[in-house]
Amino acid sequence: MALFPIEDYKGQLVTNLFEDEQLFADTAVFWELQNAAIAARRDKYLAKGWKAVEVMELGQRFSQYQHTKAAKRDGAKVFVEIGHDGSVKYWEGYLTVAEAKRVKARAAAIEAGEEAPESVTSKAELTQAQAAYVDAHRQAAVRAALVQNPTVAFRLMIASAISGDHNFRVTEDRQINAGEAVQKSLAANGCHQVFTAAQVAALDMLDIEAIRTTQEAADDAEELELQDEVQDDIEDEGDEEAYAFLPRRRLTVTGHHGLTARVFAKLLTLDNTQVMQVAAVLMAEALTAGSEMVEVASVELGANLAGSWTPDALFWEQLRDKAVINAMLGEVAGKAAADAKLTATGKLQKQAMQEALAASTGEAWLPRWLAAVPTTYTTRGGVRPAEIHQRLSSKP
Repeated sequence: MALFPIEDYKGQLVTNLFEDEQLFADTAVFWELQNAAIAARRDKYLAKGWKAVEVMELGQRFSQYQHTKAAKRDGAKVFVEIGHDGSVKYWEGYLTVAEAKRVKARAAAIEAGEEAPESVTSKAELTQAQAAYVDAHRQAAVRAALVQNPTVAFRLMIASAISGDHNFRVTEDRQINAGEAVQKSLAANGCHQVFTAAQVAALDMLDIEAIRTTQEAADDAEELELQDEVQDDIEDEGDEEAYAFLPRRRLTVTGHHGLTARVFAKLLTLDNTQVMQVAAVLMAEALTAGSEMVEVASVELGANLAGSWTPDALFWEQLRDKAVINAMLGEVAGKAAADAKLTATGKLQKQAMQEALAASTGEAWLPRWLAAVPTTYTTRGGVRPAEIHQRLSSKP
């Protein structure tokens, strides 16, 4: 059952009860060598043009009833079935039944001259929660860059106004897919801190509190009091999802409807540099997380999360895809270390990542999704920033 040369194993060998088979006494060493051999075979399959090689969970059986034979050109994959005894079986040229249906539907759409999806896989690389996390942190990087580059922000705001509908209205992006946990994660993001500091400075320049009437301030206080009551009710009922979508309660530059004349009068007292800074914050607030504009501005401004983001508890909690985890482990600990833990649980591989990161003295690590030019770990799709960048780079 060993896929590696026996001489590579330095541990003790024992025989079974009938003395007709040798067994590996040191299972940890055996699995390190076996995993490395499986990883090497996986790499050969990928080099030969197979779209994906799925290493199944240890002990999981491959079900032919849930899969169907397919051609390599149709995106067929190789499934690797690994037994607890170390046995390995390769199932070449299969798709799940659902994926096969998508292949057929895509082919029919192409034949009919209709738009067809690029990916036929059933599982995206990022979950919806991870996508919201990535979008929020990438937005933070661009927001920080915008408030530090008012001239670019001003031009971006004008472009947004020109390309919008006839009623151009600026509102703060509420990040509706980002719940309370992502907001807490953002609080530790250095780029988000740069943006919020600029936000406070802009509010101080505008002195919004001073130009609001007593009634307007009272109305705001009443609204906040009502929100507190709603929040208390939701927390009592344990409805965390509803709590995540409550409106923000902090003061922003946008959203002060009915104060146009008074805000205009205040802006006339500011110099051009101050006005441009307010405009930069205004644009940064309105920047929509996950949008093409985030990535366009990121390229122009050189926005970067390096040094401003570190893996937090929410990142580790959301990271569950073993293929992605193993690829990340290869980035932070080296390919040999990742290959040796190919069939280990996701929990153990994440633990190895954390240990490698803690011991690292080099550059701060960023997952590919958060890099200045985002890329993916798999071919499954579902990483919106990477897809946007690829689309933008292909434009003349």
